[in-house]
Amino acid sequence: MEILAEIDSELSNIRLAWNWMVTHHQTANIQKSLRSLWHFHEIRARFWEGASLFGEGVVALSSGAEAETEAAAQSTMVRAQIQAQQGYFLAHLDRYDEAGDLLQQSLGLLRSVNDRAALAETLIYLAYVKCRLGALTEGSQFVQESLALNREMGNQLGIALGLIILSYIHLAQGAHEQAYQLSTESLTICRDVLGDPHGTADSLLGLSAAARHLRRYSEARQSAEEGLRISRALHDRWGVAQMLRQLGLISLHSGKLSHAEELFRESVSKAREVCDLTLMAMSLLGLAAAVRASRGEAESKPYLLEALKAAIDTKIIVVAQQALVEIASIAMGEASNELALEMVLQIREEPSSRSDVIERAEQLRSELIMQLTPQQIEAIQARVQAKTLESLAQEILAAGE
Repeated sequence: MEILAEIDSELSNIRLAWNWMVTHHQTANIQKSLRSLWHFHEIRARFWEGASLFGEGVVALSSGAEAETEAAAQSTMVRAQIQAQQGYFLAHLDRYDEAGDLLQQSLGLLRSVNDRAALAETLIYLAYVKCRLGALTEGSQFVQESLALNREMGNQLGIALGLIILSYIHLAQGAHEQAYQLSTESLTICRDVLGDPHGTADSLLGLSAAARHLRRYSEARQSAEEGLRISRALHDRWGVAQMLRQLGLISLHSGKLSHAEELFRESVSKAREVCDLTLMAMSLLGLAAAVRASRGEAESKPYLLEALKAAIDTKIIVVAQQALVEIASIAMGEASNELALEMVLQIREEPSSRSDVIERAEQLRSELIMQLTPQQIEAIQARVQAKTLESLAQEILAAGE
């Protein structure tokens, strides 16, 4: 933590040094700096600055021509590494298409050279982006390949990162016990082997989420509170937002509605602060659930609509589906059963990778078809076939406004 404070105080000089290195293609020095620069911007949630810094590096290393073939190859490899880190930070800024393109380009370049460490790192970044988008099968493939490489090299940090992402995938798929075991393993590596506070906090977040799903609420709260203390000590605003959301979910499930609402509101504020609309939307879903439980569905709707807009703007269909299924429930309460069924069927047209959303949508569908005529259902099915989830969401948002 003292090192982070030192970097904070010397940041302007560090950036000048970085600009000099990339301008003069000092590849050896750049490689020595990459991990620490990435780690600093990650912990401090300086996502925009990280994307800008590494983007400048990519541009600088793409200019000019190297005199020797070996130097040119080295420059290309380093550029691929920098580009991967730029892509990672762009994903945090919800620029997923751009991030995915950069990471795929880096992956192609790194597969052609013998740098397993750089390849494993890029695979982890790609896995992370795929998970945020809900593409869990692809994400799992990338993380498994990265884990295999890191285990061959004995890279404990890479192994821990892979386990953390794999635990999130298992959580989304409903495999809560497996997620718990993976988070426990990553926590052991980060806390006991590496002494890495940031990795420890990330592991505690996954462990808390798994424990919550397993209804071990006391353990879930203890892990999240420890993670929150670490994130605050690191001045990790993104980590704080995540932990607050997790604590909000625990309080919600424990029936502490007022406290849950307070935690979700703070999480939404922190997510806005770091410009992570995906995290903001997820926290808004939690806020809507807390408000619904304490004050009724009508009061929760504005938060669901805000979450839906953020999810559509960032093309995070998984989060949009979560918002839509709850808006459909509200529509049922307002006797708008046809609209509710249209939303539910549209969700089922693009099956969510989240098991809880699938179950919720199926529950609502079963109730709705009992209240509508075959003719109404047929007409709704025709409308669903003529639309996309995004176009239906835009209609709902326009009506809400």
